[in-house]
Amino acid sequence: MLEEASFAFDSTYNEPDADQGRIHKLRGRARSLAQRVLQRETGNIDALNLIGRIALDEGDLITAGQTLDTALEYAPESASLNYSRAHIYLASQAYEQAEQLFIRAEQLSPRTTRAKASLAYTRTKRGAFVEAFADYRELIKLDPSDPHIKTKLFECIRHIQADYYSPELENELISYFKLTDVDHSDLSNLAASLLVHKYDLVKGSSPLDPQQLSNDEMLNLALRRCQFQNPIIEEFLTACRQCILQESIDQQKIDSRFMEFLVSISLQCIHNEFVYSVSLTEEKVLRELQSMVRSTVLSRDWNTADVEYPLLLLSMYSLLHHNSFRDHLLRRPLSAWSEEVRPVINPHLYEPQKEHEIQRGIEVLTPIQSKISRSVGKQYEENPYPRWLSLNYATPTDYGQALAAELQGFTPPSFLHNQTIKVLIAGCGTGRHAIQVAKYFRNVEVTAIDLSRASLAYATKQARNHGVDNIEFMQADILELAPRAQYHIIESSGVLHHMADPMQGWHALSRLLVQGGLMKVGLYSERARRIVTHARQVIAENQLSADDEHIRIFRQAVLGGLVSGNFDPIKQSPDFYNLSGCRDLLFHVQEHLFSPLALQACIDNVGLTFLGFVNLPFDVKQAFDKHFASDPRRINLENWDSLEEAAPDIFGNMFQFYCQRQSNNISRLG
Repeated sequence: MLEEASFAFDSTYNEPDADQGRIHKLRGRARSLAQRVLQRETGNIDALNLIGRIALDEGDLITAGQTLDTALEYAPESASLNYSRAHIYLASQAYEQAEQLFIRAEQLSPRTTRAKASLAYTRTKRGAFVEAFADYRELIKLDPSDPHIKTKLFECIRHIQADYYSPELENELISYFKLTDVDHSDLSNLAASLLVHKYDLVKGSSPLDPQQLSNDEMLNLALRRCQFQNPIIEEFLTACRQCILQESIDQQKIDSRFMEFLVSISLQCIHNEFVYSVSLTEEKVLRELQSMVRSTVLSRDWNTADVEYPLLLLSMYSLLHHNSFRDHLLRRPLSAWSEEVRPVINPHLYEPQKEHEIQRGIEVLTPIQSKISRSVGKQYEENPYPRWLSLNYATPTDYGQALAAELQGFTPPSFLHNQTIKVLIAGCGTGRHAIQVAKYFRNVEVTAIDLSRASLAYATKQARNHGVDNIEFMQADILELAPRAQYHIIESSGVLHHMADPMQGWHALSRLLVQGGLMKVGLYSERARRIVTHARQVIAENQLSADDEHIRIFRQAVLGGLVSGNFDPIKQSPDFYNLSGCRDLLFHVQEHLFSPLALQACIDNVGLTFLGFVNLPFDVKQAFDKHFASDPRRINLENWDSLEEAAPDIFGNMFQFYCQRQSNNISRLG
């Protein structure tokens, strides 16, 4: 019976195409068999362990903890029981207890569990990134192909910077940049800090040598696979680009010895959407190069070799697809270009053309009639946001299980465990989060809507690239959605605050929720955005528009210290280092800001129940628990308002929270 029970439970993970109904039956079968074993043998630790793991999967942390505690009374030296109990502590956010038991499980049986990897993950959850990084560095050497280890290593590296140059760390970073199925952008800050020390960029005493830089493997990998978000690196690369342009013009050719570096800069500038400043001298040269290409391709017989030199130089400054002569270039297939130029020509010409063609086929679900909706849509048509490069791997899991791990003391509604979950992503942008939901949560059907067809085209292309087919992208305005469709979960992050009346949009979405349905909302904090508010005042006073040139001008003023005020929080934002992100951050056409007390009023107005904030740093949770021990679920928004008043930057990345449409009768969708 135990063998059959284990097989049934393991099948809930091993059958990726199984629907929630089948998974519910498999869990029920496993639980029933394990309970029959316990009727015959009360202290059977394997049966108790299995029942505890099933309860954990279903988000019932109380039953899971009690069951494993009973099992540990019978066998306190069992590595598997200590390991399972540690995971329940982890899901309960009791990180210190989880860490102790993972260490214990590793000591008892180093090879029979994944305790060491779980220990490293627990350390990241409590913010001990340096310790966790040391753990993951060793784990990745043992198995570089493990998708879980790769992802968690990268998530940890996101919080690490180098204090000095280390050749050993550089070699490790090179190996990390060569890994697949990871988000290389997580390596950006560590790579930047290492390069700053390697080339002594703070003093700026190292001479620019494009040939040497062309031979720097880590630098070129980083430029091609992630977007730098460091003002010192930006200044360095801007100078390098200018140096390459000037030297190439002087010689009337591109020196083959620094071709590798030129291509890398071109790809980096695609990543940041050509946000770097351009001097008047450079602008004059670029106009001459554009004229050279235009006159060449307008002739009847031209070869790709005739325009590769000017196109490569132009590619460091603007997307080639945006030039008036693009149609002439597109008449030549990619194979017509030389091999060394194809890495530039493909993302500059052929990939944007794919999006252009996809855009024509995007389904229109609703008209867009609101004036503000049209203005917001226009912004994202011009600057789809964000231009993401890759997805992190995540272990496929149940939405309900993930929710229980985030929300203290919350038991997910039963429909999250026993049927296909219908999810609406309202305002999906370029689709990264929507694709992650579709790819890594089991048994979900995702509908993703947005105002911008350009954003939806990018999202559709990326979904195809990642083989995700349980998602549908459509153009729609939240205000125009008919309440006929019903969803178990609605996610709308970073959207409602850009509407003319956020409450009107919130009400429109809440009408689409089933009884007991969940809504995840992301809104900006008024306190945390105070420097953004100041920046927008400066922008308005200087009559700057949201065109590319004005965005570059304001960025240079901030980076050069020419604007009064402490702009460090803005310079630390990843959005500041790409054009669409900077426009979204500082030049948005419409934005409302909130406080925790204002959130409470809004949630009450819509008739929902606040369930708690998610994606909070460990130190913020600790601070709340210390000051408000009588609120263990962390759901009193008056308490959160008091905490934010004392520490106004704790919600710098946005309020992200869940609320629920309450009902005694939970609807089931067919």
